[in-house]
Amino acid sequence: MAESLNHMEYVRRIVRYIPTITEHYVSALLFSDLPESQTHPIAMSEGYRPDVFYQDSDMVVIGEAKTINDIENEHTFSQLSSYINEVRYFKKERHIIFCSSVTSFALLKNYLIRKKNKEHLHDIIFHVLDDVSKVAII
Repeated sequence: MAESLNHMEYVRRIVRYIPTITEHYVSALLFSDLPESQTHPIAMSEGYRPDVFYQDSDMVVIGEAKTINDIENEHTFSQLSSYINEVRYFKKERHIIFCSSVTSFALLKNYLIRKKNKEHLHDIIFHVLDDVSKVAII
């Protein structure tokens, strides 16, 4: 149960963060997998459903919350690859956001830096958030 509560708090952190990366934020365009949300994200083309999806005329954002036990596994690696493919369908600014705990922040950040450099993902802006206040933009 605690992991589920943590997961929901990470999703809420992403939802609060998105308005800070666009000056044209429209709340009706935000879909989140939260009980209080009126609209939930749909499954992407490869079957994965993100925790948060936002799209306006300038940008597309996919957000994913990750608990400490759900970072280094095949499901997460496949999910990230799917989200990379998904944002590339859009001819606008592309963002992928991950949020996890303070203790997982460095692990996520380093993984995304290595992946971005190795796979030449310079057309995508990655964000790593912790559950308190840290933010890394990669």
